[in-house]
Amino acid sequence: MICTYLYKKHIDYNEQDLEESILKVFETNANDILPKSKFIMALKDKYKCTQKEALYLLGVARKNGIIEEEEKMISRKK
Repeated sequence: MICTYLYKKHIDYNEQDLEESILKVFETNANDILPKSKFIMALKDKYKCTQKEALYLLGVARKNGIIEEEEKMISRKK
């Protein structure tokens, strides 16, 4: 039982796929700035994951320089 929990705890993602899906999120909204809550919901829908895992992906994207975060707004890094 514990092994199953630990196995499901980690989300499977590819950095290239993450970058492409983030670009699609910005393209579908026709805007370079999104509220953090809307951005997280888009990640949850794309990866079929929990809120916590979506926040993890947000951190990975910020660390890799794909996005910038100012207060509660997310923008695409140019």
